[in-house]
Amino acid sequence: MKIVIVAGGTGGHFYPGLSVAHRLVEKGEEVRFVVRKNDYVIPFLEREKIPFDSISASGLSRSMHPKNILSLFQILKGFCQSYFILRSIGPDVLLVMGGYLSFPPAVAARLLGIPIVLHEQNVKPGLANRWLGRLARKVALSFEESKSHFGSQAQLTGNPIRKSLNELPGKEEICREMGLENNVPILLIFGGSQGAHGLNALCLDALTRLDPDVNRVQVVHLTGKLDESWIKEQTKGLKCRILVSAYCHTMEKLYAISDLILCRAGASTISELMAIKKPAILVPYPYATDQHQKANADVLGKKGAVLVFEERELSGERLKTIFVDLLENPGKLADMKSAYQKIDQPNSEPTEHIIRLLKDVF
Repeated sequence: MKIVIVAGGTGGHFYPGLSVAHRLVEKGEEVRFVVRKNDYVIPFLEREKIPFDSISASGLSRSMHPKNILSLFQILKGFCQSYFILRSIGPDVLLVMGGYLSFPPAVAARLLGIPIVLHEQNVKPGLANRWLGRLARKVALSFEESKSHFGSQAQLTGNPIRKSLNELPGKEEICREMGLENNVPILLIFGGSQGAHGLNALCLDALTRLDPDVNRVQVVHLTGKLDESWIKEQTKGLKCRILVSAYCHTMEKLYAISDLILCRAGASTISELMAIKKPAILVPYPYATDQHQKANADVLGKKGAVLVFEERELSGERLKTIFVDLLENPGKLADMKSAYQKIDQPNSEPTEHIIRLLKDVF
């Protein structure tokens, strides 16, 4: 079977597609990606030696913005590129991971008679995915709550996560490797695949207010490339142990050692939290279309597995208080961890379920 996967733009779209690609290659199937021109995921594909093609792509503003004229040109160009790429490759199935990047290849595939499978990562689908759902033979859902947005072709599969998270390494070993103490609480902070300046600034304010003599805590802060130097400079005077890095390619190690996590609420992050069952504070990205990150976060928040706050609700002082309240109360963290058992999850492994859907439409 020959499969083309359309994924990129954000880690939330790309990494689930990459997980499916890895499994397909293990099974001897032929896989090729379509990504956006100059997409940040291209180095990942080159490192993994996965073949890919790139197309022009652009989203449309929902307001009557002049930039939409240029966007329409990019979409038309992307459609033409997609049509010739797919006609040349002749895939058996097109797997689209959603978002505006997926729309031109999906339309081209429909005209070429290539069956389409859509994977929806979020609880609340965006406009592009609602349209893509009409073109797809099957729709793979990450959350039961999404079914009302699609028809009978939708199935709950879950969201594929990186294979390394299926079994986390031992905390003591990783702490020793990273120069951290095994018996001191560890707070992990990250803003997603490309960082989050607002979240970084808020956490910096909170960390400077922590009294290390009273509230002993160690911090691992993934800032994204743009804020790395700034956060490193601003945290030099802190007494608590803090490790700052732009990004981490071995998140399983950081998840393994963390006692509490503060992060955004992208679909992949939510799925990873459900897999590792770690207590977390979620601060959804405030400018996400249709507030889809808030909808993602609420799935876990309503069950008590995480705390959910809008960014405008938080100050450095309030966030510091929340950190202290949780990290000094292991019982609360244990209750949050147990609450993951109340969340509905698919019976089968997501990657395998999606591959079965691909074979069903072939």
